[in-house]
Amino acid sequence: MFHQIEVTTKCNFRCFYCAGRTMPQRHMTEATMNDIFGRLTPGRHAVSLQGEGEPTMHPRFWDWAERLRKTGYIPYTITNGRSRIDAELAKEGLHNSPNHPGI
Repeated sequence: MFHQIEVTTKCNFRCFYCAGRTMPQRHMTEATMNDIFGRLTPGRHAVSLQGEGEPTMHPRFWDWAERLRKTGYIPYTITNGRSRIDAELAKEGLHNSPNHPGI
């Protein structure tokens, strides 16, 4: 099973084609994320932390990725990456397909 969680609409780019730039610019609340965590299908499923913005801009992004890993999920993201992300942190904290065959 695959879960997709939109954690933010904020972004550090202003791409003309992005739908998120016309949305209210805000991050998901901790209460909403806790509710979502409680509703995730149990099991070793992929969970995408993404957004109509840059997901790594959310101040809790890495905490939530770690929480997903510790509870058996496979976190990953879709990111503009080079502008904000620490490659070593991403290597340790997000899905890396060679380490998870078949997912």
